[in-house]
Amino acid sequence: MAETPPNRILLVPVDDTEENERALEWALENIHKQGDLVQFLHVVHHSHFTSVVQQSEQQEEILVDQAHNWIQERFTHTCDQIGASYKVLVLKGTTDADSIGQNICHQAEHAGVAIVVMAAHNKGRQIKFIVGSVTQYCTKHCSKTVLVMH
Repeated sequence: MAETPPNRILLVPVDDTEENERALEWALENIHKQGDLVQFLHVVHHSHFTSVVQQSEQQEEILVDQAHNWIQERFTHTCDQIGASYKVLVLKGTTDADSIGQNICHQAEHAGVAIVVMAAHNKGRQIKFIVGSVTQYCTKHCSKTVLVMH
């Protein structure tokens, strides 16, 4: 029997901050409806070095597995408590703010996402200027609705 597709997909990019937990909780209380799918997204660093390809690939797979397990432990119990369906997606890529933002926007556009739920991280203006902001990138470039929790 074929699996029923979700009504909507709520994309929730996550990192290891409490702001992400609060954004998820808010989204589940205020946006999520029965039949929706919560899709967690995290990007781990992808090595572009070719000299130690075998070791790098193994290390990357370990990072992917660790990130997947960490998301399961930190975020999915909130979905389990209300019976919300979820999927964990860990991508390998460059981990600067713009690149992560590009990955989020690409996933949102190609997976039929209804809304991207993000947490604002309270970085100072100087840090935002130097390292950038994933949230800022997504609000400017994503073709899907981006909700930012402050």
